Amino acid sequence: MDLGIRGRVALCARNEKVLAETADVIRKRFGVRVLERVLDVTDAEAVKNFVAATVERFGAVHIGVANGGGPPCKTFAETTIGDWQSASAMNFMSAVYLAREMLPHMQRQKWGRFVTVTSITVKQPTEGLILSNLVRATVVAFLCSEKASYVSGSSLTIDGGAVKGIY
Repeated sequence: MDLGIRGRVALCARNEKVLAETADVIRKRFGVRVLERVLDVTDAEAVKNFVAATVERFGAVHIGVANGGGPPCKTFAETTIGDWQSASAMNFMSAVYLAREMLPHMQRQKWGRFVTVTSITVKQPTEGLILSNLVRATVVAFLCSEKASYVSGSSLTIDGGAVKGIY
């Protein structure tokens, strides 16, 4: 399968082993340069440093993909305030941090794409996934509009997943 990967890819993840394996596969399969960094996307400063390192190494940021992983399966009664804070940090704030750092670069070059990986639960909530249902819907509400110009201030393409353009 040709994923259209050309030239340069920057990856970050919490798991160093999986990150290294993924970067190696991309290098070998697509013959591209890869920047890899182990980091926690809930840490705004770490995200800022990652984007800065990407721009320093490759000269630009063209496409950003926010995918912080999924919160645990729980019912409302089982959740704690800490669960809500963690889910919000991992799924919503991580997208905000990445968007805040990447979008200014894209605006200056007058081109860019920003994608968030969410879930079908933003359209059809699933029992036991209350954290995912609500926090991912917040991501879509934040970034998913016809051009999301209220976020970027320009006509960059910003896609919040399968529901692009319905809000």
